[in-house]
Parts: sequence; C-alpha cells; structure tokens
Amino acid sequence: NHGLGIFSVSITSCIFLDNKFGDCRNSQANLEKHILENMKQGDIVAISNRYHTNSDRKSPELIDYSWMKSQRSIKEINNFANKVSAKGGHTILFMPTPEFEVPVEMCRPVWFKPFKDSNCSKPLSQVKEEVSTLGALLKSHLDNKIYVYDPTNAICKNKTCSVLDHENKPLYVDKDYISDYANSKYIYPDFTSFLIKKGLLGTR
Repeated sequence: NHGLGIFSVSITSCIFLDNKFGDCRNSQANLEKHILENMKQGDIVAISNRYHTNSDRKSPELIDYSWMKSQRSIKEINNFANKVSAKGGHTILFMPTPEFEVPVEMCRPVWFKPFKDSNCSKPLSQVKEEVSTLGALLKSHLDNKIYVYDPTNAICKNKTCSVLDHENKPLYVDKDYISDYANSKYIYPDFTSFLIKKGLLGTR
C-alpha cells in the first residue's frame, strides 16, 4: 500500500553492530557494508536484536552477550546511525519484546488443564522494569537522531503482556520469539502508524 521494498536479514546467534559476540565479525561487517553501499535517500534501517530478560540470560554461551547493555554497545549504534544519516537514511531501534519462562504450548488451554500457567503473562510494569537499565542507557547515550520504537505498546493489552492474545492465539512461537501472527496482527499496523507519525512513511 505504501510502495515499499523491504530487505531483511537475520543471522542466528549474531548481533548486528556487536561484532565482539560469537564468530560473526565478517558476516556483520559485510551486512553493514551492503546496507551503506545500497542506501538511498529516505531509506529506513530498523535494528532489532534479542535482549535477554528470561532465564536464558544465565546460559554460559551468553556470558559475552552485551547487546545494549553497555555504553560501548550504544556507541556502535550511534556510529552506524551517523553513517546512515550521511547517506540520507534514517535509523530505527526496536525496543525488546517481553520474554517468558514457559513455551507457548504450556499456555494453550486444553480440556484437562483449563487454567493457564501463571508464567504465561506478566504485568506491563514488570516488563518495563526488566529493561529499565536499557532505558537509562538509551536516555543518556543514544543519539537523538535515532528513532526508538517500542512494540510492547502493540502486543501488551490492559497493562498485561501475555504469550497468547485475548482470542488464545499465540503471540509467540516459544518463550521469546514473536509469532508471524503477532507481527501481522499487532506489530505491523502499529509500526506503520509509528512511521507515518514520525514522517518517515507517506500516507498514499
């Protein structure tokens, strides 16, 4: 409806703009080079990486995972955004989506278990508290030319964040990854409205 072309890349276990985590240096450097070389006036780069808030964060393999947990990480985002801006583009940073301790299968109602596990939802206030350190970092160090989009505004209803929506349809495919349904039903229309409100997307 908006005449858009979308280029999307996801590399498992690699954090865009944090080349010090895992064996990702070359792939991330090549991706950054591709984006900047093909950037056109008015293009938008949206950055979204996982920000661990559930018990997975204690895993040994994530000990060096530093995405948006230090000034250095924020500095990497700022440096990239400056390069994008120099090309006439815009950078949007996605805030993390809520994470849970139980998979979606544990939350679907069944005849022999009519009540949901208490871990299938959490107050929005708890979700905000889980990322409060990140919020403080962004407020103090993120370049003000970078737009920040918070998807919790779209998927958390009545001040509650849940694995399932009010129709018992899954917003997640597991404990932390958003489902295609959640993206199309809730996040896409909200994100589109965000882009229009910020003047980054036409209304034709």
